[in-house]
Amino acid sequence: MYLAVDIGATKVLLAVFSSSGKLVEQFKFPTPKTYQGLVSALEDATTNLENKDFKRAAVAVPGRLDRKNGIGI
Repeated sequence: MYLAVDIGATKVLLAVFSSSGKLVEQFKFPTPKTYQGLVSALEDATTNLENKDFKRAAVAVPGRLDRKNGIGI
């Protein structure tokens, strides 16, 4: 299983794919306003997924990342 996370300005989409690339499960929620809110919402969302046996994960975010401060620019 593979997990894809798309963090957008208005929503976050999680999608679980099989090893062959078939969409198995998806979940979305509004993008929280704070970083801690996002982390908490992602923890809740991944906990509630039925399929959790991930081999790999990919995360997409809009814009550039400030890794030192842990924020998107």
